[in-house]
Amino acid sequence: MPDGRFTAGFLTELDPAQPWHVVMCRAFGLFPDVDYARGVLARMAAKATHAVALLEVPERRFGRRWMLHAFAEIGVSAVQLESVKGEDGELMEARYNVFARL
Repeated sequence: MPDGRFTAGFLTELDPAQPWHVVMCRAFGLFPDVDYARGVLARMAAKATHAVALLEVPERRFGRRWMLHAFAEIGVSAVQLESVKGEDGELMEARYNVFARL
């Protein structure tokens, strides 16, 4: 995407009136609890026009079933979950990536 615009920052600092094609989060495992995580998912889905991506979600804290239910609560049903593999091709400690089409 040579003409793409990319930015990094906190979701709370982004202007909600300005839509983005894709909103991505790499820090999902740092959220304090599931209620906070649900709020972040809702804000991400409201900001994005095409997709939401979550990278390296710790399965111990946010199980796959919980994730699918959380997306369903905000009306997102096209969700893909993928196990994260280490550089040597082996599975890492129970983490997964999430790609949701809006």
